[in-house]
Amino acid sequence: MYRPELCIIISVFLAIGGLDTAFAEENGPCNLRGESVATRLLLGLSTSDDRQVSGEAWEQFVDTEIAPRFQCGFTIIDTAGHWFNREKQAAETERSKMLIIIHKSNAETENKINQIVRLYKSRFQQQSVIRWDSVASIN
Repeated sequence: MYRPELCIIISVFLAIGGLDTAFAEENGPCNLRGESVATRLLLGLSTSDDRQVSGEAWEQFVDTEIAPRFQCGFTIIDTAGHWFNREKQAAETERSKMLIIIHKSNAETENKINQIVRLYKSRFQQQSVIRWDSVASIN
């Protein structure tokens, strides 16, 4: 039997539940609306002994070091870097990955990014990791 008052009560409870979810998303840890920071890290895939970081080693680094620190998300883009090697007196090309993290500026996030840089340099024998930050506006 159709009972309109029961449908209204159920609709109200569902709407309240939806509002709670929307409020949590707007005010939760992954809310990046408004002014945020876009941090980009360029992570080279050649080691100091002229070997390459394997796809498996890269994926393991992402799964164990990056993803747990940035559970709200990040982007990885395949890139290639070009520079002049002074020791060899020649131009060099290196495959690399660009890690992009959009985040709010705070000490905890800064520490997580610095941890990734230190771990990557150590694990994959990198002389440096290029980092640059810029303002990001999320609408």
